[in-house]
Amino acid sequence: MERLKERCRLALSSEAEPTFESVLKESRERGVLRGDVYTLFKKWRLYMQYVADAVPRALSLPDDVAAQFRQFVDSLFPLLDNAENQSREKLVKICRAVEEGSVKVEKGDGATFYVCSGETCIHTYMSKSVIYTLHLRGASGELYFPNILQGEELEALQIGWRASDEGVLNSRPRLNTTQPWQILAWAATRPGRLWVRIDFIALTARGLSTVFHLIAKDWEERWTKQEAQRLALAMAKRGVYRPLLTWWLGDGVVDRRRCLQISIKDVSGLESELGTFTSGRIIICGAEARRIARAMAEAGTYAPLLDVLHSHKWAYLKWLTSSSVRRFNPTYILISGVKMRLHLAAKTLYAETRLASEEEAKKTAEKLAPYAKMYKDRSRYVVYIPGGALIQMARGDPELKKRIAEYLKTAEKPVAKKLLLKLLQHL
Repeated sequence: MERLKERCRLALSSEAEPTFESVLKESRERGVLRGDVYTLFKKWRLYMQYVADAVPRALSLPDDVAAQFRQFVDSLFPLLDNAENQSREKLVKICRAVEEGSVKVEKGDGATFYVCSGETCIHTYMSKSVIYTLHLRGASGELYFPNILQGEELEALQIGWRASDEGVLNSRPRLNTTQPWQILAWAATRPGRLWVRIDFIALTARGLSTVFHLIAKDWEERWTKQEAQRLALAMAKRGVYRPLLTWWLGDGVVDRRRCLQISIKDVSGLESELGTFTSGRIIICGAEARRIARAMAEAGTYAPLLDVLHSHKWAYLKWLTSSSVRRFNPTYILISGVKMRLHLAAKTLYAETRLASEEEAKKTAEKLAPYAKMYKDRSRYVVYIPGGALIQMARGDPELKKRIAEYLKTAEKPVAKKLLLKLLQHL
């Protein structure tokens, strides 16, 4: 309940008023738009106002198609207004009750709990991390998305989306996403009638995000997920990289290594000459990654669309194609005899080691007690030390202080300088 209180306080806080520039930067760096209850939907509106003009201009759309695209965008605003009004009303009510301790907790199915004040409930999912969501009603409608990729062969792009984020409902392709650029990138490959619904808002440690659910009503799903993955790999082997591009847009891993990494849950029955299958990922590194990234970036009329959408995954792919990309050298530290790798997330620093068995992970966590935490990531067990604990440990360890400082000095993420100053002030 204390964690939920923290999420509620963050949800009801008031951050700086968003601008076009700040929203596009957030999309370009993270993909997901996050905010408080007063700014989240403002960010979505600003993004959609931007694309309403930018997309037709970038693709040189005929006047009738441009008008249809703008009509699609305009039709999203009533859904956003509905979702915002519900979010404000419900969050203020439930979060006040959480703060006062007057909520009722009910057990649902499996690992689901409901934290309720009257009829307003926050759904709590107890997985490896706790997920809090507030479900919405009625923020939905049938909209029409025009064919903005005129003359483009859509099938290859559809295969990659099916290999990754695209699901199926009653034989129709569907997508759930928290990323506004992804709505448009996917819908462009499934033009026609779309059922669009804003399902819920999530209370995360970085603020609120919202989840859109879309169904392409004019298309029937042709492939299972594994069939689409096999096709994407086979086509890449023949030098056709469009499916790999949209697979990357769905399941690509952005972590600033000189590698292309694509998450994949089940590799059974799959064969690939691209990189290696490791820890639930396809990993392609070095010159080969840059070659494939360049081939993926040659995406016909899809490329200018991705350029103008400010997708963080497209931005990473374009960065990878650059000849100025420096070789990535991971930084390791030794703590209590355990070799751990430093990582820099969006707002924090942490160290981790990945282990094959739960028993081995528990023994490692015991060595690093009381600082270490543990969770399971697909087939591996991760033991990690959060940034705050690293600061404490480095106070009495000059070598650790030096390694952390060197790592932050060479890191490319904007938050690195801020963290470096903070670390040096406290060490």
